Formats: sequence, C-alpha cells, structure tokens
Amino acid sequence: MEDRLSAALFAVLCLAVLTAWIDSPWAAFPIYALIFATGLAGCLGCLWRPRRLFLPPLAVVPLAAAGLGFWQVGSAATLNRWATLNASLLWLADGVAFLVAAQLFLDSARRERFLGWLLWFGVAVSVEAVLQLYSSHDRVFWHFPIRDPQIPMGPFLYHNHFAAFCALLLPIALARAVAGARRWLTPALMAAALGGAVMASASRSGAVAAGVELALAMALATKPVHGAFGRSLHRPFVLLALVAAFAAVAGWDTLWLRFHWGDDARLRYARASLAMIQAAPWQGTGLGCWPAAYPMYATVDDGFVANQAHSDWLQWASEGGLPLAAALLWFAAALSARALRSRWAIGIPAVFALALADYPFEKPAVALLLFTLAGALVAAKDRVTVPPAVVRSVR
Repeated sequence: MEDRLSAALFAVLCLAVLTAWIDSPWAAFPIYALIFATGLAGCLGCLWRPRRLFLPPLAVVPLAAAGLGFWQVGSAATLNRWATLNASLLWLADGVAFLVAAQLFLDSARRERFLGWLLWFGVAVSVEAVLQLYSSHDRVFWHFPIRDPQIPMGPFLYHNHFAAFCALLLPIALARAVAGARRWLTPALMAAALGGAVMASASRSGAVAAGVELALAMALATKPVHGAFGRSLHRPFVLLALVAAFAAVAGWDTLWLRFHWGDDARLRYARASLAMIQAAPWQGTGLGCWPAAYPMYATVDDGFVANQAHSDWLQWASEGGLPLAAALLWFAAALSARALRSRWAIGIPAVFALALADYPFEKPAVALLLFTLAGALVAAKDRVTVPPAVVRSVR
C-alpha cells in the first residue's frame, strides 16, 4: 500500500511540474484534487490496516496558513475572495503533501527510492529545458506556444521557478556524488546537468543558490576518488570540473550579463509591501491579494502589472500578517537545522532563502515539491505518533 502511494505521490508531482506552463489557476485544481485523494487514500489505509500514524508538529504551519485563508474568505477580511481561496487551497495541498510524505518515508529504503525517482525526473526536465531554450524559444515542449516568451525553461515559463526546482533536487545528486558509494560518477553527472541548466536559465538567485549548494557539498566531502580519474584526485574537484563543463556547454553568457543589470522594480515592490504590512500588521490584506493591494500603495506607475511582490517573505507578511510570517520563519529554521545534517535536503533552506528576493512558493509545482521533501526530511528525525490502538478505536 505504501509503495503504491509513494508512486502516486511521485506521479502527482511530475504532473504538477509538466503542467507548470499553463498560466491559469484552473490548471492547479486537478493537482490539488490528486494530492487530497492521495492523503485520503493514506488515511483509509491506516484505518484498514492499523499502524502508527506519524504526526510531525511542523505540519501545523501550512495547515494553519490554509485555515487563515479560509477564515479570511468567510469573514470577508480579504480584498479578493477568489484569490484568497486559490492561495488557501495551495497551502492545504502543501500541508497534505507534507503529512503524506512524512508518513510514507519513515521507511528509509522507500525514501531513498523516491528521491532517486525525483532526481532522474529532474535531470530529464533540465536536459529538455536546455535543448528547448536553444531550439524552440517560444514554444513549450516544441509544441505549445507561449504568449510572452522571455527565458522559459522546459515547463517553467519563469526561469527563477525553474532554478528553484533544480535547487531542490541538486543537493540530492551532490550528496550521492560525494558519499562513500562506489557508483558516484552517475550522480556527479546528474548534478552537473542540473547545475549547468541553472546557469543556462540566467537566474541570478538560482546560480548563487546552486553555487552555495556545490560549495557545501565540496566542504562536506572527504572521500577521495578511485578509479579511472586517478587516486590523487578528490571527488569534489572532479564534481566541480563536471559542473563547470556542463555550464560551459549549456551557456552562461546571459547569466553573466544579467549580473550587471539593475533592478529597481524589486525595491519599489518591497517598499509597497512594507506599507501594506504597516497598514494591516496582524490580519493582512488576504492571502493571494498582493497584486490587488499593490496599486493602493505604489509610488510609481511604470505601466506594468505587478503580479507578485518578488519576495515571498514580504508577501506572506502583507497578505497574512506578521503572525503568518513568524510561523513560516520558525518552520524554515526548524527544517534548515535538519537539512544541514541530512546533506540531501539543503535545497529546502536554499529555496526559503531564494524567497527573500523572488516568489518560488507561488508556483504550485515548486511549493508541493518542497513540502514533500520537507515531509521526507522530518520523517527521519521526529517520532510523534498515534498508537495503532487509537486508529483501531476510530475504525
């Protein structure tokens, strides 16, 4: 039963990524429904064959965020009920994905197998993204036209979302490449493919995150390389050479140019967000309502539509109030401590750091993947459970 649910969860995440290019909230509803169905199947399985339920305390945060949104909708404490409802459903799906992953991946063998599936899928998406970038700039998968193409990468229309996706999976490959296993070259090549794709995407924040992840992997590695490369070399340096080679092939010239560009828009959005927080510090404007509130706090009209605050942290505080931002800060801090010990989950704090200057959590594919990995991470550490006798009595 658990193996089937693990495969189902993987399939839902793949579907969320492959349909990320569809720019409509309606496209996310089937993904949410599948996540909820997976959670329901897990609950029914626990009732049918009683076993310990794993209830990590951190799950309270995404579920409470969803509850806050539903309260805002019900009490009319939002500027846009439809946007708040959409945001609440995403938080609820994040919480369910977290709980399902935490329950399924108490089994370390199942967890490692699942991470391997995600890694192979991520490499396939990254290779396709680079090929698509240079051969079909205005069509996703060489078929679906894009209305306003800029730097689309595979199924992600926004290159920073693609970079966040790769940042979550890159540490899995790095951890396996620098570990003591004999078959280290395959994960090293996979890490190089993911890192090279991030460079090709020209995402400045993504390149910094990938560089930090690579540096941490090199610092944590102690095993020397044996075999065809010679006994005098070390895996970190071979890994660094592979990443540099893949980055050169994928192309990093656009990224280099972007590091010399200014970005005044983010500063204006940050000032408007701070004004929103000052106006409603405890209640917020409503989850998902930053675009609706921005015109009331904007100081400059540049003729462009501001779709997000370009800082998830400021947007959380402005939409849900300071308590929501504080709860998410606790969530991120608790996960970061675990991630640094695990090595393979360093991408989780990396994406929380990316959220300081961008909005990866607004993309369902990225958010669901992060909360799934977070659930897998806490499964190896926490042990707050409900005994089978309680489940049997409910049944």
